[in-house]
Amino acid sequence: MPMLKMRSGGKESMINRFLSLLVGVLMLPVIAQASLDSRVEEMLESDQLLSMYEDNTLGRTVIAIGLGMNRSASVAQEMSRQDALKTLTTFLKGERLTAVDRAEQGWKGNQVLEAYYSSITTEVEGSLKSVWTFRIGELDGMTYTVLVISENSRNYTEEMDDQNNTVKAQGVASLSSGVDVARTTALNNALRNAVEQYGGVQLAAKTTIENAEKYQGKLSTVSSGHVSRYKIEVETQDSDNYYVTIVAEISDSVPKGEENFSVVKEGLGRPTFAIESGHIEVARSIRELFSEQGLDVVSDSETARYRVKADVQTHEYDAMAGMKGMRTTIRVRIHDRFSNEDLLYIISDPDKSVEISDSAVLRQRNSLNYAIDDIEGELTGSIRKAFVDQFNNGSKVTVTLKNFDRMRDVDELLACIESLPLTRSVTVSPIQKRDVTYDVIYLGDPSGLQLDILKQAQSYRLQGLKVKSTKDGTIQMTF
Repeated sequence: MPMLKMRSGGKESMINRFLSLLVGVLMLPVIAQASLDSRVEEMLESDQLLSMYEDNTLGRTVIAIGLGMNRSASVAQEMSRQDALKTLTTFLKGERLTAVDRAEQGWKGNQVLEAYYSSITTEVEGSLKSVWTFRIGELDGMTYTVLVISENSRNYTEEMDDQNNTVKAQGVASLSSGVDVARTTALNNALRNAVEQYGGVQLAAKTTIENAEKYQGKLSTVSSGHVSRYKIEVETQDSDNYYVTIVAEISDSVPKGEENFSVVKEGLGRPTFAIESGHIEVARSIRELFSEQGLDVVSDSETARYRVKADVQTHEYDAMAGMKGMRTTIRVRIHDRFSNEDLLYIISDPDKSVEISDSAVLRQRNSLNYAIDDIEGELTGSIRKAFVDQFNNGSKVTVTLKNFDRMRDVDELLACIESLPLTRSVTVSPIQKRDVTYDVIYLGDPSGLQLDILKQAQSYRLQGLKVKSTKDGTIQMTF
């Protein structure tokens, strides 16, 4: 583990600390703030990642420091936060350990053959409430997050009104990627912290070490509830971090995704849509609808995350008094280029698009407008629901390995994908000749997954692994 060294302070450090107090990580008294500041600085100086002590104001207090490193500042911050959560949960809830040792011996002619295998697995599970982020910083190329929990956490980390489920929470983000990115990340963290303070955060972690050298770790956190509405109370920054304090109303119901939908989109990397339809009016209507909902539409379908294909079918029939009637059916299919599955498929109800008139132009125009009106609510609502689900549980990404030579390559690529910090799960399909497919549930932006795999490939004996472009957008790996 790299050494952690505190920056020298002086007048600038005093100003930064004063600004942090103004933000009020969560209305801590000055004495308690100073006590925590001092203890955290001691921990960073001595490379100590966990500390427990008695504070006159906070009571028995546990501090955990997590470390993270990634090319993206927001990802590094999330990695360090989860690392701190794991440390904290392990200390408070304990850890299960299983070990397997196996030695085999055989003969090949007069030669003795020996094999030895060892595996140690640790598992951590627990649920924490009223954990709060005290500090975020960057030292020696790594991001660190300081989490705190104490006997009196609820008194100082949140203002909660049990009558209407409102919570006061704060988010912090590093300014290393600029003010705009830091503000979005800090707001995202404040919303997440509000939910976790309300319903707690559940953590599950599993780490395996094979033959004392090969390391594989997986960690996931889940919280219940969502922010139904919020308002920003305070925004400020010091030389290192951006702070956002919000008052949020938390609900246990399925989110409708209004105020927090922009945060969801940012967390997914602002997915883009390309509209494909042979009917100009339908394409224009969907494009305008997506624009109103804050969904990004691009003209190049090859670069878009989602392809929206809208087909129109009309049926004209004899109605009454010599007039004609018309029904229109619109079918909308949205395909995710990173997955073999559609995001959603919607069909309008033709009985809701009936128009009877002796004017052909009027029949076509009104029937089409009725059909468009019929699908608008379901279309935008289904997209929002799908985005919130992906934001909370991950996106499904299809990865294929073509023309592999050894079964070892299949296992090594599986281990490589599972080792990535933002991978939630991987399912392997049956092997077809020399091809295999991995269905990956990935918590980050899928466009960065292929680069992450290539960066880790050398650690898993996957020399020569490369990415091949595909028309359907799935990630195809070859040697």
